[in-house]
Amino acid sequence: MIESGARLLAAPAALLMGFLLSLAVTGPLHAQEGPTIIFTKNFQPATIGPGSTSTLTFVIANPDFTPVLDLAFSDTLPAGVVISSFPNVRSSCGGVVSAPSGGSTITFTGGVVPASSECSISVDVSSATVGTHINVSGVLTSNVGSHGTA
Repeated sequence: MIESGARLLAAPAALLMGFLLSLAVTGPLHAQEGPTIIFTKNFQPATIGPGSTSTLTFVIANPDFTPVLDLAFSDTLPAGVVISSFPNVRSSCGGVVSAPSGGSTITFTGGVVPASSECSISVDVSSATVGTHINVSGVLTSNVGSHGTA
């Protein structure tokens, strides 16, 4: 018996190698927008002396069941902060990271974060300028849309 408001879906037997598939669906079918990506970053350590090094790490988390492809973002460092002379670039997201020593812009393209997983991109930075430096990245984009800044 099929309940009121339900739909019966059937596939041709030839497509299922001789088996007939039927499925009763109760309630409406909802389509969800693309995966909800969480984009964050941190400096470790958060406080350094002039000329010392801090590791800037971007974390991209994908709590959904679909991998996300073509990850990309750029981050222009604030005045007085530069990419270290030995940037020690690392990525568990694949893709390509550009972080030239002494430069002020980090770019990332072509990354992937698997389903129900996270990955990270890290670059060492330094500053000879005493003070608090505020840093906001560019927007993270992917094959499923834009995911905000870190």
